[in-house]
Amino acid sequence: MDDGEIARVSKKGQATIPKELRERFGIATPGRVLIDEEDERIVVEPLPSVEEIRGIHDGRYERGELSV
Repeated sequence: MDDGEIARVSKKGQATIPKELRERFGIATPGRVLIDEEDERIVVEPLPSVEEIRGIHDGRYERGELSV
């Protein structure tokens, strides 16, 4: 297991994700991440940008069809 990196947490609760990790995991700046808890650990996951998800359901439904 990697020893990781130490990051400071500001008074506002902000922490900086190291550049190497942002690049490796495709976290844009500015960008958004999902922060969650899993097995008593904090997990940070990159969220796709609007441009990346545009058209994700293209062709999945017929025009005018409503799926509920």
